[in-house]
Amino acid sequence: MGSSVTGVIINLQKDFIKLVLIASVIAIIPSYYYMQRWLDNYAYRIDLTVWDFLIAIALIIIIAISTIYYHTRKAAASNPVDMIKCE
Repeated sequence: MGSSVTGVIINLQKDFIKLVLIASVIAIIPSYYYMQRWLDNYAYRIDLTVWDFLIAIALIIIIAISTIYYHTRKAAASNPVDMIKCE
């Protein structure tokens, strides 16, 4: 409705990044607990650090941003008349 492609991409990314961050914060606590319990069973074990979780969250955010960018750019570049013909 008159918005530019970059404006739509930024708005969608902002909304999805919020959801990804909320889901990540909720998932960190049980995943840390269960991973610690699982790793305690090994003779040679490693300690979990904050960096392990931050790297995973950063990768998830990069994947979400690139996916949203690709699909939004593809939808914005398509011709609406072609979509109406298919329906």
